[in-house]
Amino acid sequence: MNTVPFKSTQKIHKQEFISVIRSDPYPPYSQSSDRRDQPSRMKVTMMMVMMVLAISVYLDSASAASSVGEFVDKTINNNKIAIFSKTYCPYCRRAKAVFKELNQVPYVVELDERDDGSKIQDVLVNIVGKRTVPQVFINGKHLGGSDETVEAYESGLLAKLLGIETVDHDDL
Repeated sequence: MNTVPFKSTQKIHKQEFISVIRSDPYPPYSQSSDRRDQPSRMKVTMMMVMMVLAISVYLDSASAASSVGEFVDKTINNNKIAIFSKTYCPYCRRAKAVFKELNQVPYVVELDERDDGSKIQDVLVNIVGKRTVPQVFINGKHLGGSDETVEAYESGLLAKLLGIETVDHDDL
């Protein structure tokens, strides 16, 4: 505090007295020619606002990250077939075509059409260890990308995982 307690025998200015009583950290303007020596309420206020904004941004980003993670988890676990894809990717089109051939309708998340697509891919990296698309999940379990999906289709494993019967065209 910039003010010094006074003795009752000292004469003080009324403003200084009020400042001491209120414990005001910013005493009245002194006659000093250099105002830079005095703390600025505006600077302190601006610093506080900046700190609040920084904390708010941090909390929002943490919340967004957890909500993206929750979205990915719910998508994987609440859908029989979930595909994380990009509309322009030929490998993604190939994986989706396999399910069309089986008359199955997957839940498809087109990452390039979402504002949080990159964040979803970040979450998928933690789950599957790859940033590539497509990433296919069957009944909550990771099947793989395009090659693994086609291999599972050709071997009959995909139909088995989906619990569907397929007609072997060689038997006809």
